[in-house]
Amino acid sequence: MLAFLYRFAERYATGRNILIGLGLIVFFNIVLGQLPAWLGAPDAFGSSGPPDLWYSYEGEALYTAIGQWSESGRKIYPLNSLLTDNLYALTYGVTYLLLLWWLYSKSLPDKKWWKPWVVILPLFTAFMDWVENFSISKVCATYPNHSIGAELAPWASWLKWNGAAGVLLLLLLGLGALVVGKVK
Repeated sequence: MLAFLYRFAERYATGRNILIGLGLIVFFNIVLGQLPAWLGAPDAFGSSGPPDLWYSYEGEALYTAIGQWSESGRKIYPLNSLLTDNLYALTYGVTYLLLLWWLYSKSLPDKKWWKPWVVILPLFTAFMDWVENFSISKVCATYPNHSIGAELAPWASWLKWNGAAGVLLLLLLGLGALVVGKVK
């Protein structure tokens, strides 16, 4: 599997593909933020907003928040998750994989330690986003009854956000290595 990901990254880590991916990330952020309003339910998620944006929470906090959502919010969330948020996770996972591969292949071409990290961490982060989305959707579908999704979603969210922090750290380290390499 890693060999496939390495070949994929080597082939597609181009400036053009990275810019397309970054443009899609911006597009998805706009769509995700506006979709409830476009579907006629601007206050669907109440004051808490979607739990995808919370760094840390517990299952009971998720139930409390979903209980404050409108009925349309509990219906829109799984639709929003399926149509846009899961594609968004795939888009940012692949885009950050390509960006990190490009950056590290330019800044540390003779080193190989970075290869598994730059392909696994962005995809792991995207996968945890999917797990979180499906878990929260399960809670919405079974609300007010309890669901295993309420126990799984907080863990997936925590892993997603820490994975995103790891991707950011790799990005900063790669940029630092590139700048230091250019200065020398």
